[in-house]
Amino acid sequence: MTNFLTDYRIKKILPCIADETKIRAIVEFDDDLGEIMPYLNAVIPRGIYNHIERLLTFMEDGVMITLYPRQAAMAKARDEAHVKELMGRLRNLVNETYENRDAIEPSYEQRQKLKAVDIYKLLPGAIHGRYCRQCGEATCLVFVAKLVSEEVNIARCRLLFTKEFEEKRRILLDILRAAGYCVPPDNMEINTCKEQDQI
Repeated sequence: MTNFLTDYRIKKILPCIADETKIRAIVEFDDDLGEIMPYLNAVIPRGIYNHIERLLTFMEDGVMITLYPRQAAMAKARDEAHVKELMGRLRNLVNETYENRDAIEPSYEQRQKLKAVDIYKLLPGAIHGRYCRQCGEATCLVFVAKLVSEEVNIARCRLLFTKEFEEKRRILLDILRAAGYCVPPDNMEINTCKEQDQI
């Protein structure tokens, strides 16, 4: 395999602002990833890419990773060992993508991040004004926040997969599918997708 990304250094480890039990990390690269980023945008299904600013943001194993040409910023990693594990996966992805770039159509598309409010208004709790809590969360808003950050899958909203909400379900699954999220078949009530896809 061609080593496009050869080495990296963890420059900073900081406390996570959103969760004091987690950390943030800044990782510097020895190589400039600028030319490969449109190819990475094509192979990472839920990435949010900005070609002008040259940055790509995506979730992996519950961690938000923002990739720049010369560094990566990670939020909500468990510890330094977790950061190193994620960097191992990222290095493999970068090198594999570079090696296969002739077979990949680069994507300059700037995908929009899902907005929690757009998902929330299609859920049974928002429609009826009451929360069934079958998903295990206190409210639909909490569930949606975790859904957008890929901590849970839409299949956990069991009420959505009933006859009553068939129309809303189709719309919602189409939105999630278009954004690259893993969704179950429309006629199933169980989660057939992994909670966390791997790089």
